[in-house]
Amino acid sequence: MTALPDIAPLPVPAAPPHRTSPAFHPLPTLSSALRVQNSTNPYQSQYATIYFMRLARLKAPTMKRARKRWAKVEGHENPPKFVPRVLDITQGTLSFVIGTLYINMPLKPNVLDDLSRDHWLAAPQPRLKFFSPGDEIMLEDESGRVRLVGDKVKDARLVTGVIVAALGIEAEAGEFHVLDLCFAGQPAQAQAEKSEEMDVDGVGESSSSSAPLVAFVSGLDLGTGSAPADLRVQMLIEYLTGQGGSPEDQARAARMSRLIIAGNSMAAPVRHDDAKKPKRYGYDRSTYSASPTLSLDAVLSSLAPTLPIDLLPGADDPAGALLPQQPLPRAMFREASRWGSDAEEDGEGQGLRCCTNPAWVGVGGKTFLTTSGQTIDDIFKYVETDDRLAMAKDTLEWRHVAPTAPDTLWCYPFNDRDPFILSDCPHVYAIGNQPAFGTDLLVGDDAQRTRVVLLPRFSASGTIALVNTETLACESVTFEVPRWVGEAENGDGDRDVSGAKKEGG
Repeated sequence: MTALPDIAPLPVPAAPPHRTSPAFHPLPTLSSALRVQNSTNPYQSQYATIYFMRLARLKAPTMKRARKRWAKVEGHENPPKFVPRVLDITQGTLSFVIGTLYINMPLKPNVLDDLSRDHWLAAPQPRLKFFSPGDEIMLEDESGRVRLVGDKVKDARLVTGVIVAALGIEAEAGEFHVLDLCFAGQPAQAQAEKSEEMDVDGVGESSSSSAPLVAFVSGLDLGTGSAPADLRVQMLIEYLTGQGGSPEDQARAARMSRLIIAGNSMAAPVRHDDAKKPKRYGYDRSTYSASPTLSLDAVLSSLAPTLPIDLLPGADDPAGALLPQQPLPRAMFREASRWGSDAEEDGEGQGLRCCTNPAWVGVGGKTFLTTSGQTIDDIFKYVETDDRLAMAKDTLEWRHVAPTAPDTLWCYPFNDRDPFILSDCPHVYAIGNQPAFGTDLLVGDDAQRTRVVLLPRFSASGTIALVNTETLACESVTFEVPRWVGEAENGDGDRDVSGAKKEGG
């Protein structure tokens, strides 16, 4: 008879872990700009006001940075002259001008062209990109427009709506040969001092201290009925609540002070074409399924009692399509709505908070700016590169998170502000629903430090991100599920290891 080997007992912590509760601030000044008041009718305004407000707000910081950048230009004794209006550019003279970029793109959809056609054809498949070699880049202000040419323009990642200072010489009438470009740059940042453990290499070990962590997830796509997807979500719940994993994992879960869900939490509903006449009251189960809403409510109600949650709407969620998207109604979540409050004056920030998209929140003395990904997805169509992390860092350099709105990105026609202008530089800038995880630390001219994080869809990757509120270090955690019979070709069933896998540390 073979003797059983000695099995070491599981380690038991000396004291049960307790979840950390760092200081929370709803940042009402920054958040209120993203709220649309129900008492007003924003659709009566024109979109031209947004461009006017954008240029008026960003012209001064752009000019200040341009004068400093071009105080000495190689080959010229005197600094270049600033031209207040595009139409006042003098031919053959080195100068710089500030205006709004407009890119004339032949491949960009044009509703006026569709309406003017005599023959209607089936709509083509949407293009992944509008970019083409025939694009023309213009710089315009309230006086007129000039075409920008030169290698500097071709090599730059430029999109419509960006405020830029262009240094160059007008070689021909209507063409401005650009030698250099300057943007507004990152705004001032509160508490920008560098921590002794500040990670500057892009990805760091967030478990190097006992500092609080903020967890990010996007693209849960709940309600699909897929067994692997449901298993991943259950593993995520157990991981965040400390019910699963080793004592080390439970200690890490105790450090997670907040969960930010960056959009696309519910799967798109499936409508049946052969449905019968809909019911007059309630809903017809043959034409509509409440499973996505009920599944999300169940997940939120499992987490909200012990972990504060900020819930953002996404492109696939039942929310308005115009940016900034307004918060999902708490009445949708019967169980989870019992925890927390959406009031801006609520300084506790506990339970469930339904937020706008984009959304600001302050945790542990750091400011967090989160979007659900529509802004970067739209910028992706304008440029030749596929580097989404570089695009996210460009939005900080432009001091504007959604420059393509309202040209190709739907937004409200505000007449008193442009809510997407960055008045403060965030410490953490997270973008949800991206193809893959990515992160980097961007350092500004005045020592601003912003951790940029790209969040992949959890339903496809099983990946979440953890950010240290003290060091701004970031790492990803991936939940893998076993391969399921009959799902070897499915993206949800290509894993062969069960458990959570940490990366980046």
